[in-house]
Amino acid sequence: GAYEFNCEGYILLPFEMGYTENQISFTLTTRDQAGIIFYTGPDVLVDDYVSIVLMDGRVVVSFDLGSGENVITTMNRFNDGLPHSIVFRRQALEATLVVDGTLAGTTTALPDSSTNIGGLRTSGMVFVGGVSATYKTS
Repeated sequence: GAYEFNCEGYILLPFEMGYTENQISFTLTTRDQAGIIFYTGPDVLVDDYVSIVLMDGRVVVSFDLGSGENVITTMNRFNDGLPHSIVFRRQALEATLVVDGTLAGTTTALPDSSTNIGGLRTSGMVFVGGVSATYKTS
């Protein structure tokens, strides 16, 4: 389905997370400079998360699998009012960001010392378009 946000509001959806593999894809059309696009946050016992935001018109993906933050930021801005295809893929510790069919960046996370693999442990819910003002990440 398609969702439209006019600078305010969000939806909360169940996120069928893959422990070692994720793919998040969507089309983004905006003229905004900044905003939260996607966020799935920590579970009660761990601080793992994935976020996709717009900062200064650039798409920024950040995630933590328990060993520290990893970030991919596009060089180009995508707040030109045209539709852009965004795909974030993570397989274990390897992550890629593809925008409009072109590789925008990659990163390799460090393994979590407790599991030695790239497992994502979150609450199982995802905020799209923003987060609740009462949501706490710790």
